[in-house]
Amino acid sequence: MVDKLQTTTLSGVEILATGTWNDRKYTTEDLDNIVEAFDEGNAGIVPPVKLGHQKNQNLLDKEGLPAAGYVTKVMRKGTSS
Repeated sequence: MVDKLQTTTLSGVEILATGTWNDRKYTTEDLDNIVEAFDEGNAGIVPPVKLGHQKNQNLLDKEGLPAAGYVTKVMRKGTSS
């Protein structure tokens, strides 16, 4: 018998805020468009959860690792700064 992997649901995790990231400016309108596209099916894509963004994180350089999870819902919270 195979043991089932214990899972959990995380809510309220910030993934993007208005501002400039990687030389690209994101506005409240951009975030609303991301939410709308996701709600409309996100082109059939179920985004995997990434382990981090640190440049010295060796795991990010490896391919074939399992996803840490999958994004099932996005929303914008708050107003632009």
